[in-house]
Amino acid sequence: MRRHRPVIIKIIVTIIIAVVFVLTVRYFSRCQELGTMAQKPEFGGAIPKFTKYHLEFGLRRILLGLGSDQLCLFAITPQGDVLGMPENFQVLVRREHLSVASPEGALALPTSYVAVSSPLKVIILSTLDMIPDIDRNPAPQALDNVISAPTAELANGTYIVHLYDWEELGGRVKKWTILVAKDGSVHARSEELANRVGTASDYL
Repeated sequence: MRRHRPVIIKIIVTIIIAVVFVLTVRYFSRCQELGTMAQKPEFGGAIPKFTKYHLEFGLRRILLGLGSDQLCLFAITPQGDVLGMPENFQVLVRREHLSVASPEGALALPTSYVAVSSPLKVIILSTLDMIPDIDRNPAPQALDNVISAPTAELANGTYIVHLYDWEELGGRVKKWTILVAKDGSVHARSEELANRVGTASDYL
């Protein structure tokens, strides 16, 4: 037993170090408040019930210099609760008892979700001409006939929403496919089609 004691101690120490490391990474990867910097007043535009929330910048710190700190976003409730976006978007949906009963409602939730998917300005696109300074930094020609207005179709009780957006952070153009259940649940998937398009911010 004594011969195995150093090995057991080594295993225990290794486990403790691993647990501490994981907890530290989790802590620093969280979006942390920078103070009151309200922005994006259009957050509640598509859904009137969301106008009671305001948005603030946060910072997600990257551990051990493995990358640059990243700007992130909070939604602040009237009670002062702080919710990271977009990971807690569904919390807002439940708080407001939102549900979907029409294609128009099915479009409102995803456009609100996409609006908080990036901390800086987000534009839901119908055409590439909606992107600021598109003439200065144009999109790849292949996208000319790709971008279209958001659509929603009902299939097996779930709305399938397709939309395109432009994000100021990185000048990214993305294609989104979003499933919206009638109870307001949102499941989103995005694909980056281009970057450095239009007025692009490098704050990561």
